[in-house]
Amino acid sequence: MGESKSLSIQLVNQLNIEYTLAHLYKERAGQERDPIIKVLYVMIANDSLNHLDLVKYAINMIGGEVPKPTLMKVSGYDPSAMKTEESLINEIDIGLEEMEAASMVHFGVLAEKFYDARYSDLFRAVQEDEAVHQKILRAIRSHRKGKTREPV
Repeated sequence: MGESKSLSIQLVNQLNIEYTLAHLYKERAGQERDPIIKVLYVMIANDSLNHLDLVKYAINMIGGEVPKPTLMKVSGYDPSAMKTEESLINEIDIGLEEMEAASMVHFGVLAEKFYDARYSDLFRAVQEDEAVHQKILRAIRSHRKGKTREPV
């Protein structure tokens, strides 16, 4: 497989990751009762949509056609039925922190592989954005557990 084809496949995968993340965050925001956490989910969903746009432009830059993004699926094997089952990612309890970590790694790889250094710098900036998302998600998890720090 040529380097260009490999890059194209990675960009399409990243397109689907960002689309899935935006969908999951919108879904969580819609279900959230805490107004501050709701705003954080909406903020991260909007970030993911912006990342999605960046990936679309990158696909266009390498001469690719931007496919319609799809929600990611997870495959699992059911030994009792002896068959593989696929579920849409929003149908299972998936850790958003893990998805953000995967996205962060993928943007790092794209930063290294993309032929235009200007885009590489943007991919690195988005990679840092994904790290911020992970921090926000950890803070939300900590908040839910009732851990608070002493007032300053």
